[in-house]
Amino acid sequence: MDNINDNPIVSQGFNEVPPTNDYSVNLDALLDETQEQVGEANGISQEIEIDERFAGLDPQEAKYRTYQSRYDKIQADYNKLQSQFTSVEEKARLIDEMIQNPDMLVAFVNEVNPNLIKKPDSSLYIKERIKEEFGEGYKPTLTRDQSEIEDPGGKDWRYYKRLDQLFAEQNKSVNKATTVKEYKEQLARMEEQKRLQSQAELEQVKKSYNMPDEEVEAMTKFWNNMNLDQAVKLYRFLKRQPQTRANLNMVSGSPNSGMSPEFIEFQKQFKRR
Repeated sequence: MDNINDNPIVSQGFNEVPPTNDYSVNLDALLDETQEQVGEANGISQEIEIDERFAGLDPQEAKYRTYQSRYDKIQADYNKLQSQFTSVEEKARLIDEMIQNPDMLVAFVNEVNPNLIKKPDSSLYIKERIKEEFGEGYKPTLTRDQSEIEDPGGKDWRYYKRLDQLFAEQNKSVNKATTVKEYKEQLARMEEQKRLQSQAELEQVKKSYNMPDEEVEAMTKFWNNMNLDQAVKLYRFLKRQPQTRANLNMVSGSPNSGMSPEFIEFQKQFKRR
């Protein structure tokens, strides 16, 4: 009997595709088959399970509506998680602020439960400070009005002034912010006051030295960018400068100290501060 595999008709039946001289390969078909095999091997179905709400629709429409429904749910879950993350992030930032700033912690506790914070005894605080500064059992011999007229600047006068200062300090500490929002508003006002003060000082310097805007900008940049290392070098340079003896024979009116009149004036400006 002839070998069945040697029969070209039977062989063609096994191979399904007769051999040709075309050596091209259908890569798309190969990949599609490979992906299908991989999916089946991993137990992954290539067909989406249609949502029962859309079971009566056209198959393509049902598939589209199922995909859209799943996407909407994922998007809603993401938005919810994003909102929760933002809230948690804000709370974590507040905790960091309270750790770094005790006044923020006091404001938070006041907002949650004011009874948790013991109010300081203003009278006891003032008495203790007065005893430290004026001595045990000190009592003024003059009244407040008499000290203003008869002994301004004297011990009794200073005693009354110090009482006022201590009272103002204690009153300020007692009347701290009662909410986190209020405290943050206080900080914002303080920052704005500092900014306005710095701007006023800059305008005063600009006016006093008749500085153009370009020089003001360059000076401000130089000052803001100066680090501690550069400040030390500048300080030591200025400290050594009086001992430096430059050749000033050509400078008319230079004193025997070896310093020019300009540098002496510069030195006087710093000593006045």
